Amino acid sequence: MDMDIEDLIPNEEMVLMITQDGYIKRMPLDTYKQQRRGGLGLMGMETKEEDVVTDLFVSMTHDHVMFFTDFGKMYSLKAWQVPVGSRQSKGKPIVNLLPKLEEGERIMATRPITKLAGDHYLVFATRAGIIKKTPLSAYANIRSRGLIAVGLEEGDKLVDVKLTDGSKEIILATRKGLAARFDEGQVRPMGRPAHGVIGIRPDQDDEVVSMATVTSDSQLLTVTENGYGKISVVGKKEADDERDTYRKTHRGSKGVITIRTEGRNGDVVSVMEVEKDDELILATVNGMVQRIRVADIRVMGRATQGVTVMDLRDDDKVIAVARLAGRKEEQAVQEAEVHEDAGFPEMMEPEDPENDTPEQEEE
Repeated sequence: MDMDIEDLIPNEEMVLMITQDGYIKRMPLDTYKQQRRGGLGLMGMETKEEDVVTDLFVSMTHDHVMFFTDFGKMYSLKAWQVPVGSRQSKGKPIVNLLPKLEEGERIMATRPITKLAGDHYLVFATRAGIIKKTPLSAYANIRSRGLIAVGLEEGDKLVDVKLTDGSKEIILATRKGLAARFDEGQVRPMGRPAHGVIGIRPDQDDEVVSMATVTSDSQLLTVTENGYGKISVVGKKEADDERDTYRKTHRGSKGVITIRTEGRNGDVVSVMEVEKDDELILATVNGMVQRIRVADIRVMGRATQGVTVMDLRDDDKVIAVARLAGRKEEQAVQEAEVHEDAGFPEMMEPEDPENDTPEQEEE
């Protein structure tokens, strides 16, 4: 009987961290114990003085981790292929794990993919407010040199990628605290090289920094760089005042205020759907990491300032936030895993002659 090396590796939750200079490592989730909201956190990664943490996410050991770059390309590894590091270690150069990365190519977004049933899509958001949706199956045959994941206009960059079932609502959030909510159905499926369509129109001095997939019953977490955050209801079903919710519009709007960014708060770092039994892991530029309960963060009106979620040292900033799904979602994932895998190969496939030339899609 043939045995795969993966069969010998426990499927456990891991925290993965990436730095601006291209170092990556993974650590067991229990490396970080839960703390009260507003704590300082623990050292999560030792970085060179000029290097900073740029991404943090949680993945199962057996997940396929998709890496999306500023060149619009996608690469993939199994999470267990990323070397385990200690809290203090700086990790390994990601180019050693993804040797086909081109010179100057940087990881801009990551997305762990588990076993999922049914038809799913990857939704991409760019800094300029462009959004694109492509069937997940289009990314199944991953070649050694990577795949073109999304066409990007000159000067634009990929900022976020989400997995959806095609029936969600999208919220695009900007650095200066605006958010646009619209139905995912307004974004038709496109091919991998397509550029996408306008999702939000940020001001000239603003840009998209995060994307969330939600429903009208969701609660949306917003976190800012200075360690403040709050939760607001998305739809008006549970809100006392409709002005406290995110008005649904057609894609391409300017958006509404999701949090006040002037003064103490600083710019928006992340928005995401959360439930009260979830946990969060926050990472800072200087490598500090904190794990807190969502239930400790107040539900507040949409256009408010929020509360302290992480106490920062003078020169530090929150750079990334990861959600740990609560018990209800974990049960749903376990039920989904009895179905057929989404079709990702264990190893990268040989290159084929497919034409990857980007094509501009209409707005």
